[in-house]
Amino acid sequence: GKGNDQFRFEAVILAMSDLDIIAPIREMNLTRTEEKAYAESKGIELSYDKIYSIDENLWGRAIEGDVLEDPANEPPEDIYEWTKSWQDANDEPEKVSIEFEEGIPVAINGEMMPLIEIIKKANEIAGNNAIGRVDTIENRMIGLKSREIYETPGAKLLIAAHEALEELVLTTDELRFAEYMSTLYADLVYRALWQEPLREDLDQAIDKMQERVSGEVVMKLFKGSIQPIVRKSPFSLHSIEQITFEDKETEQSEVEGMIKYHGLQAANYQKLNR
Repeated sequence: GKGNDQFRFEAVILAMSDLDIIAPIREMNLTRTEEKAYAESKGIELSYDKIYSIDENLWGRAIEGDVLEDPANEPPEDIYEWTKSWQDANDEPEKVSIEFEEGIPVAINGEMMPLIEIIKKANEIAGNNAIGRVDTIENRMIGLKSREIYETPGAKLLIAAHEALEELVLTTDELRFAEYMSTLYADLVYRALWQEPLREDLDQAIDKMQERVSGEVVMKLFKGSIQPIVRKSPFSLHSIEQITFEDKETEQSEVEGMIKYHGLQAANYQKLNR
């Protein structure tokens, strides 16, 4: 009754059906300890001997509860299953190639495979390099602050590679808009508003923008760090001919007019202050 998942389940159920919702734990006001005892009294065996709440799917693991509830406590190493600590991670940097078509990863290290297999592979590679641990203070929908621990190694790797490719192929204004849309989209998902028509509107904009996000990115992973080292795309907006320091075709003096008026309002403001 204190969590977000009740919103997520029930918002979808109520939007898509006329079903009645039964929520025993909330209705009986059970604590986690009472919930565990109740399950065991009904013959439901729980696999974990600690009072952690663990959610797991293809994209990651979420761990909360027990000693983790106090932000002053360092998370014990035994809560992690998908990620190594930086001490136990690979001792040599690892390079990973990821290919995208219209924003979707289609190959990893040159091997084409279904998206679900790419995510699994990314989880394995990134986790072995101590990438994907998140320790955050979350603001729940009912107003409480909650300390949450996540393991999302594959997502960290794929999102970092995707952003690196977007930097190469999208314009400045597109990148600004993409950042805003990503935050808005994530917030809709977090608040369980998948049926909100704005989500459908954002899908249209995102799909259009991703048409040019195709190419290859090579990421370098080492003990928790992740950075792009190679980016290639047929839709690249980067021009070596224009940006090189050896370019003689561009008249550099033409920039003087732009610079003169670039900070004009700020300059006028500072004159008033003086």
